[in-house]
Amino acid sequence: MELQIDGAFQIPCKYQGHSLFLNYRDALARIEPDRQLYLAVRVPVYESFFQRRFITAAVERYQIQLVIYDVKQEVIVQWL
Repeated sequence: MELQIDGAFQIPCKYQGHSLFLNYRDALARIEPDRQLYLAVRVPVYESFFQRRFITAAVERYQIQLVIYDVKQEVIVQWL
């Protein structure tokens, strides 16, 4: 999983990405409250890491919206 913000940087660590995402979402809500933030997740990461009970509970608890994408085909597979 990577967290990209305007293509400026990537965070490869799954757990650090979660914290940064929440902080970025909070900051964005103050500046542009009408914008919606999605966490982009590659298909294989979604199919493995994001199926863990702990992770699905955290996604639900923190109301994280996901966009699942296929890197090879360069397409968005699903918006959640």
